Amino acid sequence: MTSTKTIEKKKNTSIFHRLIKSKTSPLYHACETGDANCVRELIASLNYSDINRRKSNGSTALHVASSLGHSDIVRILLHERSVMKHQRNRDGMTAFDVAVNDEIRQLFIRPKCGSKRFCNDDDRTNQQQLFTVIHGDQKGSENKKHDDDKDDDNGDDDDDSPSKKWVDLVADENYIRGLQISQAVGETLFGSSLARSITFAMFNHILDDQFTPFENEASVRDFLIRLIDTHVTRNDPEYDKACELVNEFARKKRIEPLLRLYTLETPLYRQLHYESDAWLLPLVYHFTKLKPRFFRGTSYRGLSMKSQELRAYRVAYGKSSCVLRTNTFCSTSADRHVAEEFSNECYNSDLIHVLMIFEFLQPCHSAIRLYAISDKYPSLSNFEDEQEVLLLPQTLFHVKRIENDGKQCHTTIWLERVPPEQHPFQAYIRCIARDIRKQ
Repeated sequence: MTSTKTIEKKKNTSIFHRLIKSKTSPLYHACETGDANCVRELIASLNYSDINRRKSNGSTALHVASSLGHSDIVRILLHERSVMKHQRNRDGMTAFDVAVNDEIRQLFIRPKCGSKRFCNDDDRTNQQQLFTVIHGDQKGSENKKHDDDKDDDNGDDDDDSPSKKWVDLVADENYIRGLQISQAVGETLFGSSLARSITFAMFNHILDDQFTPFENEASVRDFLIRLIDTHVTRNDPEYDKACELVNEFARKKRIEPLLRLYTLETPLYRQLHYESDAWLLPLVYHFTKLKPRFFRGTSYRGLSMKSQELRAYRVAYGKSSCVLRTNTFCSTSADRHVAEEFSNECYNSDLIHVLMIFEFLQPCHSAIRLYAISDKYPSLSNFEDEQEVLLLPQTLFHVKRIENDGKQCHTTIWLERVPPEQHPFQAYIRCIARDIRKQ
């Protein structure tokens, strides 16, 4: 008589062969039937590419688990193996799109607790500040210094002085004009592949080959893989996805995988504050392809700051000679509710809760829409619901308006992007002429 074990083995072998014959993988079948234990066993042994393999209709294992409401399996695939969420089936739908209920959709959303994506990090010890307020008004600078002296007399800690952490005091108005001119010149130069190559070579020579690690896709890939190995490590569920996105960038020579990499919830996001060139230079090389994603409209970000830091914005309020400059990459959202949710998680009772509102009156090359625009331009974010608008370093704003609530613990700051000079070369000549006349 055939033993029960032998019968079970033959049954499993028969099922496996039927799946192969029908081109349905064992993982897909386990997700379809809701076998969570089998899914966990399979993803522990499969290659990352096999886990994300599409069926003939374009669906992945995540698609079928999401569409059938198997929340435990969706959680395993997303949180234990971090499968690719952006893949689309034959109907152009992601696994998030086909989710059968809100319980499933919630599993695709970035956890608010501990994430600093759309609000500032309260731990400022080793992190570059997102913004610098630059004062081009000598009188304003003197008033600012007078205010700081008054605060010092009142016993404020000098180490928290905004002049040290948040404000560059620049008396020369030409400095502000120079920033606007450089924006316009950069936009012109990087619109041409030949101009980009010449500019890159020139700056690389001037800076003693500091840009060499970023001169092509292969060198960027090698640099980023080293960063991933150092800061993400193989034990992180996002490790395989991060490596796959970097390799896809090098293989296809497209910038979209790097933008998606930026949106992952990994320690690599924090490291970006120190290694921004690894993202910025490839972005510059692909600016022309990103043009449909240039943002026009309003985006939002939360901040928490001390009263001394907020005073720097008050000094800049309404002054065309004062600008706010982004120092590194800055995540904002076109959805105010998203920014406010993250801000509430960042809230500290000792700090002032601030909502920054960024207004772009014209399409801006340094504000990139990562959310879906159309079928041709799908979401580039790992989290489709966030409506992210990515601000690049050196984006300039004027402080247009500041409002407080009655208790002075919530503040809203409206910022308007400073447009680049329309005729940068003529403006540059005017600046030189003005300096000559002063001399």
